[in-house]
Amino acid sequence: MTIQRDTEGLLTEFAENPGAEHSRLEFKSKEILQTTGQKKKVVRILSAMANQAGGTMIIGVRHQDGGLLYQTFSPDDEPRQELTHIAQQYTSPQLQNFWDISFEECMGHRVLRIDVDQVQQRLIQVDYDGEYQVWIRDEDGMREMTSGEIDQFYQRRAQREEAVPSSLVERTEHLNFTPEPLSSDDNRSNLFERRATIRTNDTHTAVFGFGFFHDYIRKSHTVRLRTQFPGQTGYADIPDVLEAAEEHLGGKIGRQFGYSIRVADIHLIGRASESLYTDLGRLDDIYTRLDDATERGWNYGPVIAGVLPVDYGLLWFELQRETERFTRSNLGLILQDLPFDDSPLKEFYDEIGTTPPVYDHRHGLQFVTFQGSQVEPLQNPTLTPLTEGDLPGPLYITADNPFSNWPETVQSELEDPIPDHLTRGLGAIDRVPFQVSGGYLNEGEDRFALNYLHFTQAQGIHPTLLVDAVCWQR
Repeated sequence: MTIQRDTEGLLTEFAENPGAEHSRLEFKSKEILQTTGQKKKVVRILSAMANQAGGTMIIGVRHQDGGLLYQTFSPDDEPRQELTHIAQQYTSPQLQNFWDISFEECMGHRVLRIDVDQVQQRLIQVDYDGEYQVWIRDEDGMREMTSGEIDQFYQRRAQREEAVPSSLVERTEHLNFTPEPLSSDDNRSNLFERRATIRTNDTHTAVFGFGFFHDYIRKSHTVRLRTQFPGQTGYADIPDVLEAAEEHLGGKIGRQFGYSIRVADIHLIGRASESLYTDLGRLDDIYTRLDDATERGWNYGPVIAGVLPVDYGLLWFELQRETERFTRSNLGLILQDLPFDDSPLKEFYDEIGTTPPVYDHRHGLQFVTFQGSQVEPLQNPTLTPLTEGDLPGPLYITADNPFSNWPETVQSELEDPIPDHLTRGLGAIDRVPFQVSGGYLNEGEDRFALNYLHFTQAQGIHPTLLVDAVCWQR
């Protein structure tokens, strides 16, 4: 697992104790990025961390004259793209699918932080002078894994998979409570005349698709694939990826496709690829409006995230422009099981120009469904089109999130608690777009009740909540 402490705390510890480095933590000066060969060493160290227990590397600092010397990165410094290309070319499975790489401002300095997850299914091999090798950390250094250690890794993986055949990945809860109204947010009034906006904390992204959850009940595991968009050119690749998903994976890019455009804590919610393409054409205007509405600092381009059903399960993506030259991205598939015929998947990845990732089996609770027509009335409902144009389709309302701040009334109804990593994201949302069951409204009736709310979370640049919500008109 990665180091959960904040960067400033790690740097403070390193300043006080030059021996703070260990197998899961390493500090490097900027010189480690001067040549391609040195960047390959960075990739090799990170692969060794991933093969052992995960870890964190911070670049841009070194000890000098009894203290720390910060080597601040300028806005023109952009090593992330070349590190990503090296990982793509020299590692298998590709290391960049397991890391999170970002610049961070600490004590007036700009350093590079790379967090890498521990691998679970396959050890990462590195092409080292034409020979693939498997590396592991040894205190604050590294060495090649022995054949015995490699055998032990795969034996432990087989034991883990045999030990959890009965664990369910989906859980359904039937609820009965009266939601509390939330305070109004005048800062967003009339932000977009015809569109829904929601607020979360500034660490989570929320996407609302409609009718996209498949039947995962009684499954003991799901399979996930995660890679990156093929280029680093920004948001222009999104239409090609969606159209390739429609052609090869049976992707539903019409009204079942949901997306959001986020700046800090404010999201603009949309549905259907046609509407997204319109929004991409006026992205600068959308960014300006969202930036004016947020009270949080934000130094990046907008986060654009989407989710849609495909024949194999769900496809989701997330992009965030960090500089004019670099856009971080994630492109993932959540599959119900290993496909019997995965040739359409290979055709999809070949079409968009990226290398297929490895299958990652996931056990444990991942999907939660809340049902309950007695969860009423939904507070402060408003009729809300989710597209810029007049696309046909069902009606939607936006209402106060009945699960905002994870109310005690919900917790008290559960026999077993929902894991924090799932409730934290759902509880951070202030308003939820609901599809109205039946697709029409009875005049004079403004009372709505929860039909169901499905949700899961994907781990990308930010924790990304994927939500499917439907209500009844009472």
